[in-house]
Amino acid sequence: MATSTSPAQGGRTLRDLSGTIVLLGAGKMGGALLEGWLALGLDPHSVVAIEPAPTRELSALGGRGLRLNPALNMLGEAAAIVIAVKPQIAPEAVPLLAPRGAQCQGIAASA
Repeated sequence: MATSTSPAQGGRTLRDLSGTIVLLGAGKMGGALLEGWLALGLDPHSVVAIEPAPTRELSALGGRGLRLNPALNMLGEAAAIVIAVKPQIAPEAVPLLAPRGAQCQGIAASA
């Protein structure tokens, strides 16, 4: 995944990301990750957020291009999958993305 290195340093930024980041869980932790990515220049069009109880702020990002709760068969290939759900929710939530894992360059989990 791209880093937050300054382009002046010759590094890649989130603006350089090609592909989609799938964010499973966009509550407090996932929402904070998303906020940081967007602040670093990630295009909202590059993010799919799967969140059963989206906040107003998260829903508003749909107007900027974020894909919120799309049909799972419409996700396509993911550059990265970030799992940001509570451990007790993971057994129910993670299998939703099982088919995506084979089409993904990286998976990160946090709890």
